[in-house]
Amino acid sequence: RCHYDSPPAVAACNDRLVWVYTRFNPDTIFEAWAVITDWDMGVGVAEQPPVTHYTDWEVVTSIGPQIVLRYADRPDGFHASIFDAAGRKVDEIHATESSGMITWGRCYGPGVYFIVPSVGKSSAQKVVLIK
Repeated sequence: RCHYDSPPAVAACNDRLVWVYTRFNPDTIFEAWAVITDWDMGVGVAEQPPVTHYTDWEVVTSIGPQIVLRYADRPDGFHASIFDAAGRKVDEIHATESSGMITWGRCYGPGVYFIVPSVGKSSAQKVVLIK
């Protein structure tokens, strides 16, 4: 039975998992070896390539403890709904100025959220809150 001195390091790419183990050996101080495995999980969930710039709004900070978005050229202000990963509406954003910046997420837990503007042809923008 092998004695591992530390937990394995793991790396993943599209079709492989690599596990790297280390073990103390009196002859060589430490040994390290890798186990490479096939990883064919099928297609899974395919997301569209991210679109980072919209004509009248964009998410400036999409991952963090709070989300920052910028909007411009909206005479009626910016209005959007926020949904969690389960599809539940958790908040609404209302700004009356025609241009500006909005910070959102301080009072919400970590997770994936979607910002859906109320007006315009823009699609939902995925954001991630972390603490």
